[in-house]
Formats: sequence, structure tokens, C-alpha cells
Amino acid sequence: MKKHAKIWLALGVVAAVVAAMSWYLPRHVVAVLQPAGEIAHKQLNLIIICSVLSGLIVVPVFSLLIYIAWKYREGNQTAKYTPEFESSWKIETIWWLVPTMLLLIISVITWRSSYALDPFKPLKSDKPVLRIQVVAMDWKWLFIYPDEKIARVNTLDIPVGTPVEFDITSESTMNSFWVPQLGGQMYAMPGMTTKLNLVADKAGDYRGVSANIGGKGFADMHFMVHALPPDVCPQNSTGLAGTPTAASAASISISPPPGTVVEPGQTVQIAFSVDNGSPLTAALFSISGKLEELEGGPSYVLDYPVPQNAAGRIEVHVETLGPGPENYGADTYIRVQPQAVPESLTVSPNGAILEGVGSSIPLSVIAHYGGGTETDVSGTDAGTSYSALSGTAIVSITDEGILVAEGFGEDTVTVTHNGVSAQIQVEVLPFDRVFEDGFE
Repeated sequence: MKKHAKIWLALGVVAAVVAAMSWYLPRHVVAVLQPAGEIAHKQLNLIIICSVLSGLIVVPVFSLLIYIAWKYREGNQTAKYTPEFESSWKIETIWWLVPTMLLLIISVITWRSSYALDPFKPLKSDKPVLRIQVVAMDWKWLFIYPDEKIARVNTLDIPVGTPVEFDITSESTMNSFWVPQLGGQMYAMPGMTTKLNLVADKAGDYRGVSANIGGKGFADMHFMVHALPPDVCPQNSTGLAGTPTAASAASISISPPPGTVVEPGQTVQIAFSVDNGSPLTAALFSISGKLEELEGGPSYVLDYPVPQNAAGRIEVHVETLGPGPENYGADTYIRVQPQAVPESLTVSPNGAILEGVGSSIPLSVIAHYGGGTETDVSGTDAGTSYSALSGTAIVSITDEGILVAEGFGEDTVTVTHNGVSAQIQVEVLPFDRVFEDGFE
């Protein structure tokens, strides 16, 4: 009995592991083994197939390893001793042919599944696709519904049976978006967008995680996906249940008023408040595509420094972030214009020489303001006017600020912008002077 004690012990360990797994799996959620979506089901089938095929190699190899180690152990005096054994064509055929055939089978499966499970590939469905933008932040997930014009943090609602197209990016470090029961993970990278197409086949709450090692705190970036049945999450114009109520349901204010004129370098206070009687925990400011989150509420004030090189219209959108199902938003915009009167103008080139009638050269006009701010105001569209001392006898200037030779001789060009003027000297040479100067 002692002779076979180790064998029975090994079999007992295997049986205990199988029994423990049989008890544990039905009572606990092992996400990848309990799919709830079309993609997750296909991925589970792929895992099972590859595991079985791999087992056809792993099990015989380890079985032979144990058998050979046991049979040819030092204490076994009955084992056949064949020191002159060199090779066997039967053994060689088996251990080359079987792995080769399995690798060919796995290669075909991998090739086909790589195209079938392409995350960028839209899912076939007779229902309209729900678009959701995913932004990995520190240390939370922001979900934006662009068609519904709402945003949520760390919670996601999708209708059962409706294909969902995720546009995934990151605000800071590289991350990974993964809902194991719905499908595979997809990386979120700053400066670029990846896509992931998923669908939930049954209602439920599914845990999402950050599947990338990104540093302290990122392992706690969990979120919940709520797959809702059609009667709770109807396919209407909003596409979701619990979308923001109309603006009339709350008193919403945002400042500054649309069209407020500001200057480069100026700090503008953007104020947003909601009086709706429900708790709000945060608001998300989107200014020219850049995001800024403020905690608290129901009033939020953000000091926005206007960049020195800013010009024209800057869009501002503010959206509350829960915690309830109702979110509120408002839009405004500011218009960036330089100071009305520049301190000076620089016009170049000064002392320009044009070679013959019909030749031309563009003029560059730079307005200088206080604080070192400079703006290109070339052309009449920028409010700049041009005049020549000779009228148009020697030179003329187009609306784009291009100097054109009309005659011969020297001329003075005056450039004016918002009451500030500057002059330059120009000369148009006749063709004979051009040739003479060239030969000299």
C-alpha cells in the first residue's frame, strides 16, 4: 500500500481541486466564464476550444513526464535498460505530426476569429447603434453620450440588444477599458481614439475595470454597466432612460453672456449654477475641447485664463455629473479680440525694391499691444488700410496687402490700423536699371 501512496495522494489532490472548483464556480461570478453579450460568448468559445486543443498536448506530455520519471527511477530494478537505443520512427512521427496538426488547427481558428472579433467591426443589428465616448481620467471613467448631450462618471446605462460603439481615449496616462462579461478589453491612449463594439444580450449589472497597470489608484478605477430591458430603457429620441430633463425643470444660469469680448491673456470667470432641489456633486467644464472638473455644487466658478495666442470664438459647455439620473447643462461662448488700439505697427519689408511694372510683393503688418502681445493684421479683412503717396501712379495695394508695381520711381506707403499708422519706402526700377544693376 505504501508503494502507491504517492499516486493516491496526487489523485486525491486533483479530485479536491475539481470538487472545490465545482462548488465555487456556480456560487461566484467569474466574469469571463459567465458571458452576457455576443462578443463575450464568442470569446468564451474561443477560450474553450484553444484550452481543449492545448490540453491534447499538455496532458500527454506531463503524463509521459510523470510516467518516465516513475518508471526509470533509481529504485526500479525491473525497468528495461537499453543504453544503445538511438531513435524510433514511430515516436518521431507522433511527437512531430500531432503538434504540427494542432498548430495548424489553432492557426486557422486564430485567423478567422481575429477578423470575426475585430473590435472596430460594427455589430450586425436591425437596431440603431448607440454611440458612447469613453475618457479615462485620474482616477475615474467619464462616459459621454454625444447624441443625447449628457455625461456620466463611473456609471453606464445601455439598452439590452442594442449595439454600442465606444470611442475610447485617455486624458492622461495609457489605460485599458474592460467589461469582462460583455467583451474584451481595449486600450485608452492620450492623443488618439480606439473603438470597441459590444452588445448586452440580457439585463443585469456588469462590472467594468481598468485592465492596465498604470500606477497607484488605477486598480480602483471600477465602473458599473447597467444593461436595461427595452421597457425600462426605450429606444426613443434620447436613446436612454434617465436622460436630463428639460431646462425648464431647473433654474440654470451661466456667465459670461454669449458673445462677451475678452482680450488675450485676460482671466475670465465662468460661472454655472443649477437650482433643481437635488444633490449634485460635480460639474464638467468643456472649453475648446479641454475638460476641467469642479467638485461641490450647486454653483461652480472656474477662472479661465485666455491664451495669449487665442483669437476668435471659444465655445464653453458645462454639464453636471450626478449622482442622480438627472443632469443639466448649458452653453455659452466668448469672443477673443486684441486690444482696440495697438501701441505700434511693424510693416515689412521696408525699403522694398520692385523690378519692373507688374512685379509684386506681400506686405506683413504686425500690431503690437501691451504685455508683449502681437497680432498679424495684414489685409483689409483685419481692419487695416493702405495708401500710397503717389496714389496709384507708382504702386497699388490689394485688399490682401500685396504691393503691385504700376509705374517707376520711389513712393511712400502708409499703413493704418485702428488709428495707428506706419510708413515704409518702396522703389520700382525700370527694366534697364534692373539689367544695369545686375551686371554691376
